[in-house]
Amino acid sequence: MAVQVPPTAAKPPVMPPHGRRRWPWIVPAVALLLVAGYLALASLADSQVRNAGGRETMVHYLVVGGGAGGSVTYTIGDSEVAQDVEVTLPWSREVAIKGMHRVPTLTAQNGSENTSISCRIRHGETVIAENSVHGPFAVASCSGPVDK
Repeated sequence: MAVQVPPTAAKPPVMPPHGRRRWPWIVPAVALLLVAGYLALASLADSQVRNAGGRETMVHYLVVGGGAGGSVTYTIGDSEVAQDVEVTLPWSREVAIKGMHRVPTLTAQNGSENTSISCRIRHGETVIAENSVHGPFAVASCSGPVDK
């Protein structure tokens, strides 16, 4: 025997169909935008560093003193080092330096004479650094940034 349901009995509620959840797509999209922004900034910074590193700047090195037979060590190019030995004073060089930091360095060492020796670095008419020392085998050292 079949059971009959009276016509007044309540039917179960009908649930609306579930819509797609959007947040699982929003989180990866935001993460993708953040990564793309980071990569764009990193690329821009890299190109600026490369452009700044390629600039050449001319500097003038000068060593004066009363002795002879000393040595002079100085930076050229992109932080490369050059040395002249048994120099006659006054000694000077005009060199190009390049790189990110462009910090020229000049070191002059006296010979065995008991005299003074001085070093000076110029960029155009601006004196970047200068130093004087006195005595046998004394060392005068000059260094400083081109862009202060």
